[in-house]
Amino acid sequence: MNILLKKIGLLLAAVLYAVTIIGCTGFGAEEPIALVIVIGKHANQYEFTEKSYETLIPLINRAVYGGDISVIVADGAPRYIDILSDDGSSTDFKQDANNSIVKERRVKEYSETVVRFLKSDATRATYSEVDLLTALKEAARVLHDNENSEKHIVIMDTGISTTGRVNFTKFNLDTLDISSFINSLSETEGILPDLTGINVSFIGLGDVAYPQSIPDTTLPMLKTLWKEVLVACGVSENMIRFPISASGTVPNHYSEDSGGFPFVTVVNFNHIEISIRESTPAMVYTKGLEETTYIEIEEFNEFEDGELLLPDVGFHPNTADIIDEDNARSILKPYAVAMTVHLEMNPNTNLYLLGTTATTVQGGKGDVTLSQNRANRLRETLVSLGVPEDRLITIGVGANVPAHLREDEFRNGSFDTVLAQANRKATVYEIENPVFQEIIRFNGIDVR
Repeated sequence: MNILLKKIGLLLAAVLYAVTIIGCTGFGAEEPIALVIVIGKHANQYEFTEKSYETLIPLINRAVYGGDISVIVADGAPRYIDILSDDGSSTDFKQDANNSIVKERRVKEYSETVVRFLKSDATRATYSEVDLLTALKEAARVLHDNENSEKHIVIMDTGISTTGRVNFTKFNLDTLDISSFINSLSETEGILPDLTGINVSFIGLGDVAYPQSIPDTTLPMLKTLWKEVLVACGVSENMIRFPISASGTVPNHYSEDSGGFPFVTVVNFNHIEISIRESTPAMVYTKGLEETTYIEIEEFNEFEDGELLLPDVGFHPNTADIIDEDNARSILKPYAVAMTVHLEMNPNTNLYLLGTTATTVQGGKGDVTLSQNRANRLRETLVSLGVPEDRLITIGVGANVPAHLREDEFRNGSFDTVLAQANRKATVYEIENPVFQEIIRFNGIDVR
């Protein structure tokens, strides 16, 4: 009898232990869900961190077995894509567990497959720009007839949409009347998707990489704008979350090379601050621009050590043709102001616009002609924005730059598009700048 009681006691303990483990791990403890992951892996942002993907796992666990899971790529033409297995075949998340232990193993296996797929090149952007609102409409379409009682959308993106109805290149976020903007979107039926009853999480908001930047003071407005868009789509405020995860360290750069990221317009969120060495007036009026511009002068060396790096305005591959001239003018305008002010305060000096390129041949000199043509094209735009034409001199040197002043595109033995992107740039120098002097000596150029 004692032996029987002891066996019963051990059996009960085992059952209680199993129930406890199942409850703690979440398997069998929560109802399955429908989950759509809207992922933007494009230029001007950082790669998502392991922490970002870990944030998804609790939801993926509930979606892969008995629920439903989908992926939408957020680029200039958002679209649904099939989740593929490691061998490239379509996934088959079978519901074949006959006990909780097998189910736990299946869920873990399926979740790992989904995360590996999200990290793969299959989810990288294909088309230029980002249309996040249309991506949300695609997510709503996928969820519309889903029978799961609980539905989730997870957005993995910077939130800086550059085309479509919410296009940050068409308005100034710092001065935008968000309520009026949302009302304008709501006026026409079909513009905003119906997300009523859906939980939405936004991972990576504002996590931008060079050449894109966003001031700390603008980030709360970015969050407010998307929160209000989601509310207008029918999402309850208590169902909107902005999980915080560590910022990435590997930037996704626009690259003309095969395997690079397609172009995404850089949104100019902030004005430029200028420092004048000789004097520091409270305000400076700059002539020659399309409109009157007042720039506040602060103790800030924009021409630090006689150097000003121009932003990437985006050229068509292997040409000197700017992709979006109007946007280029918007981006370059504050730099033109900085240069104009500097030249006004230093009437006996010139500025030198130096263009460089990468090289796809180890040890090569790159395309000198292309670097010169692109420098000339940037000069045209800067001159149209008020920079004195006779005081801005262009020089193109391709990749013919001393090794210690540039990235080695072949550092790891093969061509690296990210490292190469760092060499495609245009920099404005004062003649005394030591880096500029070294580069022109290296090329046998006399600028005096």
